[in-house]
Amino acid sequence: MESSVELITSDIACDWSLKYYCIIGFGKAYFVDNIKEKEEILEIIMEKYSGRKSFSFSKESIDKTEIIKIEIKHITGKKSKQ
Repeated sequence: MESSVELITSDIACDWSLKYYCIIGFGKAYFVDNIKEKEEILEIIMEKYSGRKSFSFSKESIDKTEIIKIEIKHITGKKSKQ
């Protein structure tokens, strides 16, 4: 995953570059099938982006939503020299 990516241009063709921050994670990813767990995860996501708690989700919405949970075993990061 990368963040704060900025293209650095130049009048010289091969002198372009990027400013960036990135992380690389290694682990196990799997689909969440348990309805209760999916609902708990959706609550966390909705609270993060809305600032509100206590949403209700229809069974149809939960069934249509795929959630991939990642158990991270190792994570590393770097940033550009720019």
